[in-house]
Amino acid sequence: MRRQRHNFIYESKNHITSQEAKSSLKTAKRLIDKIIVLVKQENPQKHLF
Repeated sequence: MRRQRHNFIYESKNHITSQEAKSSLKTAKRLIDKIIVLVKQENPQKHLF
């Protein structure tokens, strides 16, 4: 992904597909959800959102 981002920014001929973008967004969402669960476990009074 990093190489593709580098190519996209500096050599705009190698764009990522919409499927790759959707997959990246799903992965980011899962990571955020896990972070929220961990923060709530550590300190239930803290809410990120």
